[in-house]
Amino acid sequence: MQKSKLMLALGCLGSILACGDLGDVDKRPPLAVIEGQLSVASTSADLGQTANVRVAVLWGTSTTGYKNSVDAPVSPVFPSKFRLEITDPPPADSMVGPAPEPAPTEDNTSGLSQRIVPANTPGSGGYKVASGRIVAYEDRNGNGRLDLIGPDMAPVDRVLGTNDELAVVYFEGDPPPLDEYGTPSNATRGYNLRRTPYCPPPTRSGQTTPCELPTWLPITTPYELLISADPELAGMMCDSTTGTMDAYPDTSNVKPGETPPPGPGPSGWPAADDPSLRCMPDGKSYSYGTCETTSKGLCKGWVQRCSHDRWSLPAGEPPAGWPCPIK
Repeated sequence: MQKSKLMLALGCLGSILACGDLGDVDKRPPLAVIEGQLSVASTSADLGQTANVRVAVLWGTSTTGYKNSVDAPVSPVFPSKFRLEITDPPPADSMVGPAPEPAPTEDNTSGLSQRIVPANTPGSGGYKVASGRIVAYEDRNGNGRLDLIGPDMAPVDRVLGTNDELAVVYFEGDPPPLDEYGTPSNATRGYNLRRTPYCPPPTRSGQTTPCELPTWLPITTPYELLISADPELAGMMCDSTTGTMDAYPDTSNVKPGETPPPGPGPSGWPAADDPSLRCMPDGKSYSYGTCETTSKGLCKGWVQRCSHDRWSLPAGEPPAGWPCPIK
């Protein structure tokens, strides 16, 4: 029986207009077709007895988080190709307008924003935009859709993978000719892909890593989905993005105005390139900050606790391994 279901799913992939709700003779022509491939991110991905694998577009909204839009079955044998036919615009509650113009002030009499925003560019008024993410998931209850969940609800399905760099973006109306970085945009009306490369955050010492700017790609660009079965992907099934980050006050081993105690010893010095290290200007003391973020539960938000302990140079010559340059 399972083999018959799998063959039916593969048959649907081979001829999208031949099976059930994926298409019929009266179906409208698609506004966009997204084709790509699922591949396993690493051999350690725990896929178990994965079956009923499907691909879906999740549209983000300001009030309800993600909303399932369209999906299709794929083969649970990786790598596997997939094809999504999108016949409608995104849900209305996922569409947002351009950033509003600020009111004139004493320091900004024109009222124009001091940074590039789409609303400031010629010919860009009146457009709306929606952004979504493609995910692969296991349809565990076999109902043909990704079941979203709220706080205190147990997951129904399992998200298997996504592409953190690629988003599906839909423009209703003419897109702005400049993006938020002030560079020309080749986005078009309707469906586009936007690639945003991962950019490591600055270290505590202020060091930054050069990053590529986002780029716009045609919707026909092949879309790669990496299957990792990472448990953290379960958060994409939450029907709300209102989970809060509760940050506790930072703790320290030194009260304001106190002199930091001598460092913790030769075996306790942090490495000079440790991103949690911050040397004081004279190099004779440093602070070491760490943060721990824990989940309050699926779809409930997070709790963050940080400490910033300070240590000073012991008396005498800087010991071997002291991480800061002395001035």
